[in-house]
Amino acid sequence: MSAGAEPNTTGPSSIDLRIVRGTPTDEELAALTAVLSVAIAEQALRDADTAPAPRVPSTWERTRRNLRSGITAGPGHWRAFTG
Repeated sequence: MSAGAEPNTTGPSSIDLRIVRGTPTDEELAALTAVLSVAIAEQALRDADTAPAPRVPSTWERTRRNLRSGITAGPGHWRAFTG
């Protein structure tokens, strides 16, 4: 892709190349296309590998599930209180 090229909207499997200077041969264009295709695929893999990992609860968050629920006031509550 040349500098200032419009974003590719045809899909991830195609590359929009624009030659702005010179007259490359078909072999040179094929080599350029192959190199850019591999570079784009490798970048996509790196981007996928750097996705944030799922958050693991801390030790406190894992143990707080075992704590009792909150104390609520009202009729029928605190019956066992011997104060």
